[in-house]
Amino acid sequence: MKLRTLPESKTYGPPGMCIYCRTPEPDPPRYTREHIVAYGLRGNLVFRRAVCQTCRDKTHEIEEFCLQETFRVPRIVAGWRSRHSPEPTTVRTGRPTPGMASEGVEWTDTPIEDAPLAYGSLTFARPGILFGRAPHEGFHVRPGRPLAHKPYPEEWKKAGTTIIATVKPALWCRMIAKIADAAAVAELGFGAFEPCLPAIILGDDKNIGHLVGRARQSRVKVPSAPYHIELFIETGYVIARVHVFPDLGFNAMEAIVGTPSPAFNVRALHAPKQILRARPVKLPLI
Repeated sequence: MKLRTLPESKTYGPPGMCIYCRTPEPDPPRYTREHIVAYGLRGNLVFRRAVCQTCRDKTHEIEEFCLQETFRVPRIVAGWRSRHSPEPTTVRTGRPTPGMASEGVEWTDTPIEDAPLAYGSLTFARPGILFGRAPHEGFHVRPGRPLAHKPYPEEWKKAGTTIIATVKPALWCRMIAKIADAAAVAELGFGAFEPCLPAIILGDDKNIGHLVGRARQSRVKVPSAPYHIELFIETGYVIARVHVFPDLGFNAMEAIVGTPSPAFNVRALHAPKQILRARPVKLPLI
């Protein structure tokens, strides 16, 4: 059952506690605003006074790595820039060189205009909890189909030169979990579900593949947008479908946000709003 599709841009009021560790906001208020989707991914969903400094440091580390390493080339292709980091001018490339000490690879910083800007995503298994699997550390994951913004030069193919991107599946999935949890709190509220993701987001639970993975419909067509987020209920869980870079061929991901609380009223989310119509008033003729 579909619950909500998040808008591309919206500002949410202060939730009264940290959206990740659930610690109540102190008085006077000291929490900071949080972009549900990182600004570097064109995120315009903003939660005012929503995160404590400790959680902010942890989530910033996740996003910084994903933006500067994993998603560096896709962001260049999309023309997205960071607010504070300098505009990238090179991408890291490597070619096999047998006999060299550095794992047989010669590293080079290649100017963007000379590189084909190839990139690839990862294809994860669906979250294990949906199939009754026991929690486990690690991932069922394989490399996705490589994609290139323009063809590889023939000399690159002959030399085995390729674009290098550092991908850490755990950080990728923790970023998806962070987006999913924040989106669910923003749209549904703290009382709508018993949360599953905070320990994953903050690095305290290593059983990430149990709760985060590929979406059932991983290549759903969505309107052209930097990201697409949906909340729905399936098999007794509140789930968020998060799709970043949908226009660049990346798979949609799912995160198990939590279990619906007994007080969660699904019907209230879909109830039509009452419209108050003004009654006609007869005005005296002058």
